[in-house]
Amino acid sequence: VPLPEILENVSRDGRGAAAGFCARGHGDMARSGQGFWGCCKPWLDSLRAEGLSAGDVRVISSALQSLGRYDSATQAEAISQAIRSLEGELGAAKSELSQKGRLYRAMGVTVGIMIALIAI
Repeated sequence: VPLPEILENVSRDGRGAAAGFCARGHGDMARSGQGFWGCCKPWLDSLRAEGLSAGDVRVISSALQSLGRYDSATQAEAISQAIRSLEGELGAAKSELSQKGRLYRAMGVTVGIMIALIAI
């Protein structure tokens, strides 16, 4: 199935962020006449603006470059690799949140005590 048709089907039948992503891709491809990757490049900046790390954006960029260019097995492997990489990034982010969360809570308590002491 051609990629524009897949994007149209997912945007019509899907839900959530995936449906919106596919609708945007299908619309951009139809308007510009560019391939999927050409339409995706500007989106990467919006992903950075939404708070994704440079590593996350690199992984997504790599996966997007393979979509619509290679056979289905190669595309599936690229998507699987991206999922594994993003899961690793998620684990690292959770670990960092756990470590820094404790630090920020301790700093908040300390600042609170200092303000109370100064007020007295």
